[in-house]
Amino acid sequence: SYAVGNISEGKKLLMKATEEALMAGISKMRAGNVLDDISGAVEDVANSYKMGIVRQYGGHGVGHVMHEDPFLFNYRVGDQTLIKSGMVIAIEPMLNLGCDEVVVLDDKWSVVTKDGKPSAHFEHTVLATDGDPILMTTNLFFLFSFYIKTKDSSIITNYCCNSCRSITTYTFYTILTY
Repeated sequence: SYAVGNISEGKKLLMKATEEALMAGISKMRAGNVLDDISGAVEDVANSYKMGIVRQYGGHGVGHVMHEDPFLFNYRVGDQTLIKSGMVIAIEPMLNLGCDEVVVLDDKWSVVTKDGKPSAHFEHTVLATDGDPILMTTNLFFLFSFYIKTKDSSIITNYCCNSCRSITTYTFYTILTY
């Protein structure tokens, strides 16, 4: 989420809380933890700011297709799936200034909060290791610059592991077309 122009203090707080929730979730993306550790960290931050938590959407595994298992809730559900070194997961907290509920509009694409209040979404694709988690998406800006200079996506593939190739391609698509 990005602020455009001057925004209210409430919206600033919403963005701060959502980004903080993301970072709390990332801190739990370590081999030996379970998915509910990530979910709980996100939920704890949301609750500390009294924010609604979008329940219909969440994070997901990243591999050869865009949205793979496991699904990652942004609140505790008791998921004891073990995080292993080498797992790649998109952590995506979505918090609301009001209620938890969202609705899909008639265009079948747009999603809004049921009470019409603002929502924020922050995301990183994260690699679990035996040590600190690695943010895969922060390195994409370097790769994106390299791609623009070479115009050769096959070179990017050589610099990127199989598990993040699809997210890299997707990210290039969104950066180039929006």
